Parts: sequence; C-alpha cells; structure tokens
Amino acid sequence: MELKKCKIKDICNINSSSISSKDKIEEIIYLDTSNLTQNEINSLQPFSFENAPSRAQRKVKHNTILYSSVRPNQKHYGILSNPEEHMIVSSGFITLDIKPEKVEEYDAMFLYYILTQDWVTSYLQTIAENSVSAYPSINANDLGNLCFSFPNINSQRKIAKSLSNLDRKISLNRSINQNLENLAKQIYDYWFVQFDFPDENGRPYKSSGGQMVYNDKIKREIPIGWEIFPLFEGADVQYGFPFSTELFTDEKTSIPVVRIRDILDGTISAYSSEPTDEKYLLQEGDVVIGMDGNFHMNYWHDNRSYLNQRCVRIRTKAGSVISSTQIFYELKPYIKAKEASVKGSTVGHLSDKDLKGLYLINPQSNRIFDPKKIFDNILSMTIHNRQQIIQLTKQRDELLPLLMNGQVSIK
Repeated sequence: MELKKCKIKDICNINSSSISSKDKIEEIIYLDTSNLTQNEINSLQPFSFENAPSRAQRKVKHNTILYSSVRPNQKHYGILSNPEEHMIVSSGFITLDIKPEKVEEYDAMFLYYILTQDWVTSYLQTIAENSVSAYPSINANDLGNLCFSFPNINSQRKIAKSLSNLDRKISLNRSINQNLENLAKQIYDYWFVQFDFPDENGRPYKSSGGQMVYNDKIKREIPIGWEIFPLFEGADVQYGFPFSTELFTDEKTSIPVVRIRDILDGTISAYSSEPTDEKYLLQEGDVVIGMDGNFHMNYWHDNRSYLNQRCVRIRTKAGSVISSTQIFYELKPYIKAKEASVKGSTVGHLSDKDLKGLYLINPQSNRIFDPKKIFDNILSMTIHNRQQIIQLTKQRDELLPLLMNGQVSIK
C-alpha cells in the first residue's frame, strides 16, 4: 500500500471560524468540552447569543473534528455529523476541517481515527504535561504539527467505514442500555418510592388504598407486611483486598484488579500476580462502589475480576427477594448525599460506619408482583450489552493501529 506523509496543518484548517456579532444569531446550541467524550455527546445547551458563555466561540460544520486542548488523556474528542444549526463549541476545543481543496485526497473520518489512536493520545498527554499552563494542555500547533501516513482516498474511506460501523454498534448498545436503565429507574420509583406496585388484584397498591405503616428506621411509611433490613443483613457485603501496588502490572494475569477508577467504565487498568482469596472475586450483577473521592457506583459485568481495597461490593443473597437493581437505587441517594457533603479540596471517604447506617426495604411479593425477577431480567440485558460494548471496543482498538500502519487491509 502506497502511503503519503503529511502534517495535519497542511490538510486541515485549524480553528477556522469563530462566532461574532456580525452573524446576527439570536440563539446558539452550545457544546462544552466536558460534554463530549470519545465521540459521545451527553448534553447540548441552548443559550441566547447575549447570555452565551464567553468560551462559546468556535463554529462547526459537517465533519468538523473536535479535540479538547486540556488533558488529552480524558479523551474529550469527536467528529460531528450534520450538527444542529447554529451549533457553537467551546474555545477549549481545537477544531479541524479538511481544506476544501484536499477533500478528494483526505477523509475526515479516517483522520479522526488516526488522531484517536492510544499512542497519539499518550503522546499529546506528554506534551500537555510539559506545557507551561496551569493545567496539562496542548495548543493548535501541537495538533497541526503531527505528521501521519495516509493511503489513497478509497482505502481511507474503506477503513473509516469499517471502524465507524463498529462505533455505531457500540453507540447503539449504549443507547439501548440507557433506555433499559431509565426503565428500571422508572419501575423502581413506581414500586419502591410511590409504592404503587401491583397488588393481588393487579391494582396500584398505595393509590388503591393499600395499608401503610410508619417505619422509624427509614422515617417514612412502607406497605404493611414489608420489612426493613440493615444493609449487612439484607445483602452480602464485601470490602476489597489490599493489593500491593508494587505488584501491579499492565501485562494480563489471572487476577484482573478493579480499582475505583475502573468502576464507572467497567474497565480493568491493572493486573496482579498476588495470591488472594476467592471472596474478593466479583460476579455479574454485583453492585460496586468506590469509597474514596468520587463514590462511583456501577453494576459489575464479569465473573473473573477481583476487587481492590477502598471499594465495596454488594451482592444479593440466595433466596432473597431483594435485587441488585433495588440495592443500587436505594443506596444511590445516600451515597450521593455523602459525596455532596464533602467540602472544598477535602477527599471524601465512605466508611464502614456509613454503610452500617444504611437500610434496605424487603418487599413482600405476590402472585403477580415479583420485583426481583423483573429487575434481574432488565439487568441481564444491560450486562449483556455492556459485555458486547467492551468486546467491540477491544476489537476496534486492536484493529485501528493495524489498519493505520497497513498491516491489515480491507477489500
């Protein structure tokens, strides 16, 4: 495969256009750097032109590549496909647009995938950490001076299409999971907050006059016949193992270690050769919580990872009617309130005492009300999709450098 070397600045217009009063725009749709991660936009904000943030400056269009200038390792980057009219992005982004005279030689999506390779991210992070600014950052010249090898335009488009197909499947699974999580939360609120679960006759319990009794432990009414258990009685609770950081390695071993940083994304960032007890082994559906800093919460998705210290896993007990989903949503308000109570630069800590002050509702099922079965089915689908996301992401990340350096070709 014949390759052509060139710098980004030779094929792209960088930070090419900014908004001004001459544009006569009344309202903008604003994208901040924190709301874009690995081409996933989680929020867009409408503003009147007069009230827009001072950083709302950069104009974008179809196939504009966005790359955050701050902390490249946080991966706040993406490529826009037919953005909304009057969409404006933060000046914290560096914008790249293929020059009009180069669009028949260079494909924007291919360039996006080149820039998102792990080695490129690591290289830019190194530059950022050596910058003179108050925080690790890069500038337009750092991106513009990057030099890459490009195959012919047809090969670029084939490679980009193959990788974007994987990304579309990943994005679809994330969207499905978001809908499943919204559904689970809606059902939880209806059954365990409003207590309008179906009674023996299929009617909403509380709204139909179902009897309620005040419970002093949780300071609210619950349906008659339901119980309140301390967390450690209603579920199986296990703290993580104090793995030695000196024995951590990037090389895969039989002991993948789940640290606080891994909980939200469900990733593994370290392995160990240190022997440990099987009681620290996680299972699919375990609720995992970080106990320092941000108290991240998530469901775990495999049966082979071990939990590190300063994390806790909470598992349903055999024969219990309490599900992982119920545990997650009952504990979340307390965990988030504890997190919010931490002041200033103080690092928050979730203690054994904190957890022992928490309670779980033990519902009473009936012939048509089986909350654990419903919640477990939803969680099973969510975990299956998450496993697919992890596998597809792994395939994409392994395929990306091979396609870029010509070791693998697409016919």
